[in-house]
Amino acid sequence: MTEVQKKSQLKKWVGLAVLACLLVIVIQNTETVRTQILFVSVEMPRFVLLGMMLLIGFVIGLFVREGKK
Repeated sequence: MTEVQKKSQLKKWVGLAVLACLLVIVIQNTETVRTQILFVSVEMPRFVLLGMMLLIGFVIGLFVREGKK
């Protein structure tokens, strides 16, 4: 196994571990919370809010990564 293949496999396993941890955190937070966004108050399950924040962070990360190329 070459060094590149080892790094690729390590990245894959670390990514899967992070994803598993995030899923556990999201699933454990099912209670409803009230969130104020600017002038609007919204009630939603906490896992939906966490999922939205995760998605927003992922999209921002993609834009930052694209800017570095």
